[in-house]
Amino acid sequence: MRRPADDGTLPLWADGAAARDEGIACAESAQGAEWDRHVIDQAIMHYARTGLEFSANDLRGLLPAVAGSMIGARFLAAARAGTIVRAGATHASHRAGHARLLSTWRGQPGTAA
Repeated sequence: MRRPADDGTLPLWADGAAARDEGIACAESAQGAEWDRHVIDQAIMHYARTGLEFSANDLRGLLPAVAGSMIGARFLAAARAGTIVRAGATHASHRAGHARLLSTWRGQPGTAA
């Protein structure tokens, strides 16, 4: 890992984290975002309750009408809330995903039924 520069600038990963957070805020403030959040959160909770490992690949077929950029934002929100934990990795299965790396997740024990 690179050390932060001594000139007071942020390390490169901080720039990426800031861009991610800005993109999440933009996606979640878009028109229709409240409905998208609700539907995606319900799908994440459904998979979390199974106790099985899952990824965004599993949700995409259930969520054809939501903004794709919102899906990653809601996974991050669920992880920060302690609903899910990162379990591994897989590759995106949809054409637009270009086989990029995705996290896989598992519901935390005690996730509400």
